[in-house]
Amino acid sequence: MKKAFIVFIALAGIYALLLAKPELYFGKSFAYKGFTVRAHGELPVQIEARLDGAYEKIAVSELFKENSSFELIVPSSRGEFVFFTPLQKGEFSRVNPFHGAIFLAAADFKEGEVRTAPGGAQKRRLSSEIAGAAARELSRRLFKPLSYLFRDDWEIRGYAAHIAGLTGEFSPPDACSAASTTDLEDYRHGLMVETIMKEDNIGFKELINRNTSFETAEDRMKKAHCGG
Repeated sequence: MKKAFIVFIALAGIYALLLAKPELYFGKSFAYKGFTVRAHGELPVQIEARLDGAYEKIAVSELFKENSSFELIVPSSRGEFVFFTPLQKGEFSRVNPFHGAIFLAAADFKEGEVRTAPGGAQKRRLSSEIAGAAARELSRRLFKPLSYLFRDDWEIRGYAAHIAGLTGEFSPPDACSAASTTDLEDYRHGLMVETIMKEDNIGFKELINRNTSFETAEDRMKKAHCGG
């Protein structure tokens, strides 16, 4: 029994260390334009082209600075993705609440796509997803880790969609429908953020400091785009 407990403690310690320092496992890296891409096996091909697209989007964020940097980790399977991102949200990518590393669920740099799992049906443009995740990471830096982890994140989710350009793939009537998919929910959140920032002529920092409730933001979006 004692031996089993010692083994358990040792394994838990190793797991905690890997969560804190994923670069110990994802040892291969490539740095470009403030992004460091990490992988355990072979590094992806055509990294620069995808990061160029992501950089163009994230660079327009009011939170972005010239010295902003991001860690992009490319797991080789859905299992690795889940293993390294416990208690974290996101189907296509997740941001560690403590050190900010961005984990991509199933990234194909050659095709420029990211999926929820290798071979999965749901997919997004990789450069857009990276930009959105980078916006989420910049937002995370405004909070203490536990505050970020447990807060209502409609503003951050919406701002990520806004920066990623996901709000351009739908139109306001779509947000007024009863339909619900991951992409459509991101669009709704993005439209909520865009509506308030435009109507009140404010930036994202001011919006996030207001602590506006999801219900209030949703009501304002519906009044502006759904006829009340």
